[in-house]
Amino acid sequence: MSFEPDLSEVADDSSIGEPFQILRSNGQWVAGGFSGLLTTINTWGIVSVAKPLEIEMITEGDRQTEVRSFWCTQAFYVTRDNSYEGTGVSDVLVWHGVQYKVMTQPQYSNRGYWKALAVKTAGA
Repeated sequence: MSFEPDLSEVADDSSIGEPFQILRSNGQWVAGGFSGLLTTINTWGIVSVAKPLEIEMITEGDRQTEVRSFWCTQAFYVTRDNSYEGTGVSDVLVWHGVQYKVMTQPQYSNRGYWKALAVKTAGA
């Protein structure tokens, strides 16, 4: 039997976490692009600078800007079109007024939290 620790209390810890927002789009792909509704989710979690090995998970062209690691108990999404997550483009995370686009979300939901690697968006 394997033991999967629940780390949700760490992600929610007020002494190391801070507030940020998730801008989530849900909609559909139509001729000419994506048409959707944007929802703002206020959440709490840990925000840190991404480690060098984490940055390697991001495509080379997107490594030219700031990469942050976000941890919280709320799910993060990348561009998707499936019955489980629905249809939408990647979440945008807003921290201290700066927008970061979710590029990858390593799976840790079995441990009570979600993690996202996100890059600072152009002009932000």
